[in-house]
Amino acid sequence: MLRTTTRAWFSGVFVAASLVVLCLGAWSPAHAQPTSAPAYDTNGVAVIDVHGFNSGSNVGCNDSSTFGTIQSYLTAHGWTGGQASVGFYTQDHNCNAYLSSENAHCKGFYDSKLGTNNEDVRHIACTLSWYIWDHYTQNGIPVKVIAHSMGGIAIRQALFDTPYMAQFPPYIMVEDVITAGSPHQGLPDASAFFF
Repeated sequence: MLRTTTRAWFSGVFVAASLVVLCLGAWSPAHAQPTSAPAYDTNGVAVIDVHGFNSGSNVGCNDSSTFGTIQSYLTAHGWTGGQASVGFYTQDHNCNAYLSSENAHCKGFYDSKLGTNNEDVRHIACTLSWYIWDHYTQNGIPVKVIAHSMGGIAIRQALFDTPYMAQFPPYIMVEDVITAGSPHQGLPDASAFFF
């Protein structure tokens, strides 16, 4: 029962926070805040934010147009657990962590064009899986993942490959994954990236 309540609260907060980001500034705090913020005990759970594709290979992870607004919203509405946004492009900035620190674990596993928008998503998934293992799972800390666009594909691949691929850690403790704008059924053609 507690897990269902936790998931419903977290999902509801994320949906509201996602709308904030998608409105790109059209959001008014007076309209989004409930009369009283729900109290929530995170029980040692952390939230990891994974951004999506960027044609310039340069994302500001915690900027107000990416995950900074979501992190602020979660904190303002009772989230007391850890929060981290991860970058995987060489030019990413304002991130809490960079997946390149996990490259040694994934050496030889689809590791060409690292840090560019041509890096294989399977390699990003490998480094993401090791990041979760190294910083959370091996310390007994479960995570929830919020992912946008290609970030959703990366976490899905990480969850799929972790128990089966030798290059991945033995397991990762991921309680929930919420994706926004992730092409889980593929894209009709490459032109969808250039809008």
